[in-house]
Amino acid sequence: MLDKRKVVIIGAGHVGSHVAMALCFQGTCDEIAFIDIDREKAVANCYDVADACLFLGSTTKIKVGDYEDCRDADIIVNSIGMPRKPGQTRLDMLDDSIRMLNDVVENLKPIDFKGIFVSITNPADVIANYARVHLGLPRERCFSTGTSLDTARLKRTVSELANIDRKSVTTCAIGEHGDSSFGAACADICKAIFHDEKRVIPASVLLEGEYGIDGVACGVPCVIGRNGIEDIIELELNDKEKEQMAHTCSVIKDYCERAEK
Repeated sequence: MLDKRKVVIIGAGHVGSHVAMALCFQGTCDEIAFIDIDREKAVANCYDVADACLFLGSTTKIKVGDYEDCRDADIIVNSIGMPRKPGQTRLDMLDDSIRMLNDVVENLKPIDFKGIFVSITNPADVIANYARVHLGLPRERCFSTGTSLDTARLKRTVSELANIDRKSVTTCAIGEHGDSSFGAACADICKAIFHDEKRVIPASVLLEGEYGIDGVACGVPCVIGRNGIEDIIELELNDKEKEQMAHTCSVIKDYCERAEK
């Protein structure tokens, strides 16, 4: 599967192009294909990333493609979505995101996609779960970046308060992903997959009894390697943390039910 490392990015906007740039910076993949309903935007961002790669010495091939490119893709990155308006939360973006995702699902259903689907569209936990259900993919092959960025922010904050290097901070934010947009966290997950690193990274995955939760996708520490999510790490939570975990999962569950409606 990994002879030619190919990533398809669906949604060639601000976030999608940043994911592509991060992949190129890391030299993570050999080919990137952009798919976007706005082909002119996709072409413009494709050229921007390709031009920047000339200064990096990157050999990554970047193009504007179509859904046929998903047939032999190792990873699909879902970064569709509308820009967040002032005062709007991630969960307020649900209706637009589901409407756009339905179009993606209909285009992907006829494709015999054998790779891994990583979603970064907000609300992250709900959208990834919706995609998993409607594409009929197992949980290890369809998940969200979840609380990866939240964990990075937590590590930075702790390192600044304690005045120690952030690499020396071991911590993990779990539960629902908070407000943000990002590219580097997604590229880091792609790297872990391509290199079969089996590295512990927070991701939003369907829980099937882990943490006492069943049938809800939320951010938890996962072992990520060539097969996607290869294991879920269960941290020991105190009573208050268990209560908070149950609450955040109930919020996600409510929005997942709204998405189906």
